[in-house]
Amino acid sequence: MVESETSQPSGRTRAVSPGTWIRSRRRTVVFSAYAFLLSGFWIAMIFVVASNRAAYEANGGLAVFVVLFLALAIPSAILGVRLARSGVWIDSEEVVVRGPLRTREIPAERVTRFEPGVKGPGNGTPCPTIVLSDGRSVGVWALGSEALRVSFERHLEDMGPICDALDGALAAARGTTAAARATAG
Repeated sequence: MVESETSQPSGRTRAVSPGTWIRSRRRTVVFSAYAFLLSGFWIAMIFVVASNRAAYEANGGLAVFVVLFLALAIPSAILGVRLARSGVWIDSEEVVVRGPLRTREIPAERVTRFEPGVKGPGNGTPCPTIVLSDGRSVGVWALGSEALRVSFERHLEDMGPICDALDGALAAARGTTAAARATAG
């Protein structure tokens, strides 16, 4: 396993190597903590409403509120788990991009390179993107920018080193496969 370190402008370093989950710990932990706190808030609301008999007797009973708050708490907890597990996995066979809402498994031969880009709804999030052989791109949310951004130019420039490291990890994974095929054949 080849491991390289890339230095981020903020002084943080990330280890990038094939065969490991690559993510920004701070980004995934902070966002998942918010989702778990929201889930806890909805659970706490069950007890708040249950302690106020007049609130639920006039509005359909306690069961209505329990179902409503659980219907909000459960997806929040699931989102928290998905956020915490977000990242990118690079190996010789595939590149797996696990985001907050979906997971994409991309055959490694379809991946051209990693480059800085902007993905997502609205203004989007500056993050490394995977450029596919057909020209489409897939954003890696777990390595994206962690704050609200107005101007993306500087942030996209700052992502250059991590994209270079991801390209190196992809090349190392492909090199491992080529070396294994050469020794086997």
